[in-house]
Amino acid sequence: MNYLLTAPWGIRFRAEVGEAVFHIVTRGQCWLQINDNQKPLLLATGDFVMFPHGHEHIICDTVSSPITDFEDTSIMRPNHGYNSICFGGDGLPTELLAGCFQVRGDRRNPLLASLPSLIHVRSDHGQLVPWLETTLHYITAELAISQLGFQTVIARLVDVLFIQAVRAYVASISNDQPNLLRALTDPQMVIALSLIHRSPEKPWTVASLAEQLPMSRSAFSARLVGYESEISFSKAFKRWSGIAPSFYRQDYSALELSASSLA
Repeated sequence: MNYLLTAPWGIRFRAEVGEAVFHIVTRGQCWLQINDNQKPLLLATGDFVMFPHGHEHIICDTVSSPITDFEDTSIMRPNHGYNSICFGGDGLPTELLAGCFQVRGDRRNPLLASLPSLIHVRSDHGQLVPWLETTLHYITAELAISQLGFQTVIARLVDVLFIQAVRAYVASISNDQPNLLRALTDPQMVIALSLIHRSPEKPWTVASLAEQLPMSRSAFSARLVGYESEISFSKAFKRWSGIAPSFYRQDYSALELSASSLA
């Protein structure tokens, strides 16, 4: 969705479960407010922001401008099946391209759960970063020609935006910052995590995992970020899954036996 906003203006986007909202500043600048306790963030031309967990936020030309809920910005005009929103007063213009991704299993998906509340990809001195510029070029081209199947093409391009944003976030994580996504950039950790997810019923240990990898136990252990005790892990696992790890293994083993008997 394209926004043509003229000062003064301010739009509140309510929290949406299962939606990851994004905004791209294509012209001008604006302020982003996430909550009353955080300092507003200035967004410039070429900036990209994404809310992986659908947090409520406000975008405005100045922090003193009146705020209107997104649902009430009703001055719209159709654009071949999409909407362009014109909103605000008679002041300086700002243009945004915005949309959302449908997210399933936010809390139980380890990749999604590892994402922060906000991903901010800054422009390169007022220019879109190359991957964002290329993707945005194709999106605007599809909107302009509106040929058969253009909605499907745009939907896939928006999916690409999500992947690229996650890539940018992973690249920004420091080596000493514990995060599942950082582990996914390590080939050895990818193998270890794949083994655990492939066979969660097995009593995996550092030693047994290291045996499956082309590295020593000590080197593998040094790369792991774990829990202080089995009790702390069990509590964290139960918060995530709703059941203790032992019951999870039993259920998985029973499911495997049932599948084998039917084969």
